Amino acid sequence: MQASRPRALITPLQLGLGVQVHHNFASRFLVSTLNSLGFCSSYYEVQKFESSAAAVQGVDLPGDISNSFVQFVADNVDHNTRTIDGLNTFHGMGIIAGITPGTKRTQPIPRIAFSTDEIKALAKIEIKYYKPQSDRMAELSYAELKKPKHTG
Repeated sequence: MQASRPRALITPLQLGLGVQVHHNFASRFLVSTLNSLGFCSSYYEVQKFESSAAAVQGVDLPGDISNSFVQFVADNVDHNTRTIDGLNTFHGMGIIAGITPGTKRTQPIPRIAFSTDEIKALAKIEIKYYKPQSDRMAELSYAELKKPKHTG
């Protein structure tokens, strides 16, 4: 159906195959070839879906998770860490929340074109530094320790 009228509708099977192929192989050529044969959506539609899904998912935990186990997992990545001038490096960090039992997302993902800058702006986390109201550590006093008796 999508092969006969490619701009009229987007079928879930073809879009899903395109997203999966792009996820597994990161190949524009492979997605475009499968699209020209009628097996999957175009590379543009796959990119549009991925950016829409990234923007719509957000960073909030879904619904009521009071009876769930939530584990946060974080990892970092560094590229070009040994450049001569110390520039042109990238340091990124990703954080996910794994929830058991899983929840099923029921709302559809709208087809909205997002720019890379808009997606980057959504993914930022504000870093808040802890600043105590008073310096309680300075108020602590310690008793002098007695020297241990050496028995020899």
